[in-house]
Amino acid sequence: MSKADHADRLVQTGPERSEGGSTVVMPNENRKRTTRSVIRTALVIASLVCVQSPSPRAFAASPGGIDLKPITVTPALLSPGQHPNIEARLVRAPGGTDAYVVVNVIATVTQPDNRTRSWNWKKIKISRAPARTITVSKEYDTSAAGTYRVEVLVYSGDMKHRLAKRSHTFDVVERRQSEKSGQKGPTKAREGATTDTAGQERTRTYMGLGIYGNALNPAGGGMVLLWPSKYVGLEGIYSTGEFTSYEGRLLAKIDRSQKLSFYGGIGYIQVTTEKDIIGVETRFSDSGVSGVVGVQAALGDKVLLHVEVSAARIELEQTVTSGAQTVKASVKYAPVTIGIGLVLMVF
Repeated sequence: MSKADHADRLVQTGPERSEGGSTVVMPNENRKRTTRSVIRTALVIASLVCVQSPSPRAFAASPGGIDLKPITVTPALLSPGQHPNIEARLVRAPGGTDAYVVVNVIATVTQPDNRTRSWNWKKIKISRAPARTITVSKEYDTSAAGTYRVEVLVYSGDMKHRLAKRSHTFDVVERRQSEKSGQKGPTKAREGATTDTAGQERTRTYMGLGIYGNALNPAGGGMVLLWPSKYVGLEGIYSTGEFTSYEGRLLAKIDRSQKLSFYGGIGYIQVTTEKDIIGVETRFSDSGVSGVVGVQAALGDKVLLHVEVSAARIELEQTVTSGAQTVKASVKYAPVTIGIGLVLMVF
């Protein structure tokens, strides 16, 4: 076969030819193989990048974590200088074997000029019930009109993981702006909410004076109530009647609603009374630790009603001698009694 015929056959049969038993690859096939090699290399590099890059971290609470309820802001529309009531409730999410989880909570209020005020609660224990209420302080400036943003964030006890986040907004509006928009002021609903807010602010007072009566150990007198903290307080009671007593207590309170709270505490009581024993005026006296549980109900902005059950182990005994006669006398004091108090919060 001539060289010209052999060349024609190579064109007709394909891009390869044999010379001396070896195969020679034409340029088109080289380009195809190079392209496939580049594609395979790119896919391998992309796979490695995807494997090594960190995946986004979800901030939702994992099973057994924290359930942060929506933030409540009331009212949502205020005049300059007023503050809303801001609360967020946390509960233990379903799942997990621990009775509670320890978290850190941060609350932030951002003003219209982007200035911020923040508060934090460290190492608080959250159980499944009852819900833990976070109340944001009113120690920030609301003199500027505009939209204020409230944000609550929950972190793990070691601050390494964010477990939950919620946000809410409220508006502060100048009175002139309301009038220009054709409104004489906030709607009746908002006026009521503002009035309620003011009333709640007034009830968050620190000192009260009142009257107190003891039903089963008949006596009446006065009481002083101090709440240096929203949930921890001090109480002093003086009553006189069939028995005269002085009592001081340390109280802890749980709010169930805006007008109803439950409280309990421990204290110390001193009880005295005088009786005529075989013609001798005899003084009986004893003291001891006391305990109390009760209900506090708001009858108005500043008037509180206390109904409680208290207990104390008091033994009133004396040995009385009159001439040649000696007797051992005792006066019965009910170990458990019912008390009622009416308090006017003055500061």
